[in-house]
Amino acid sequence: MRPDETYASVAEICRQYRFSRMTFYRMLNDPQSGLGEIVVRVPPVTGVVRVPRLAFDEWLRRPRRRASRRRPS
Repeated sequence: MRPDETYASVAEICRQYRFSRMTFYRMLNDPQSGLGEIVVRVPPVTGVVRVPRLAFDEWLRRPRRRASRRRPS
């Protein structure tokens, strides 16, 4: 945690970056995305999700590999 870090709600992050809550939670539940590693739950484990703004900005800038969506033959 950084001393200068500020936290946002999921609604604030979705509004700022213009994506749906469903998309946010889909990314959060995807272990390969890494988003679950930066969010904070208050209280821990079962609580409300808070998103550290600086860490989220860095997470957005990270290069990602897109999963192949090939159809089975």
